[in-house]
Amino acid sequence: MNHPAPASFPDPMRRIGTPVTPPHGTQPNPAYQDLLTLYAKVYGAEESLAHALHPARRTARDPKTWTGHAGQEWTSDLEAWNRRLAHAAERIVAELAERLRATPPCIVVGTEPMQPADPNPGGPLRTRPDPGGPDGA
Repeated sequence: MNHPAPASFPDPMRRIGTPVTPPHGTQPNPAYQDLLTLYAKVYGAEESLAHALHPARRTARDPKTWTGHAGQEWTSDLEAWNRRLAHAAERIVAELAERLRATPPCIVVGTEPMQPADPNPGGPLRTRPDPGGPDGA
């Protein structure tokens, strides 16, 4: 979970990131601004998502809660899901950071900007196997 803070990205709209003045003849890119806003939201939630199952895991590990083979198996499954969830959260933030770096913060005035709801700002999504799966863990 070592990703750049949202404030470290240039921000021509001066809302989240490092304020920058768009160069002459350019305007803020709405697709970039949408990515920056989404990145800030996800960046702030990554750690809590990565630890979301910790209370359940602590409870399941308590010998007063559940003992025997079934309890151990369930706890083991819960720990595997916790690792997958943490890995998926990390990959989401990393992918958004990559897309943010690939998307220009400003566009030339008079050009058709990418629509804010464009499904592929910053380029096409790279397909991977299950982001939290065994081969990605």
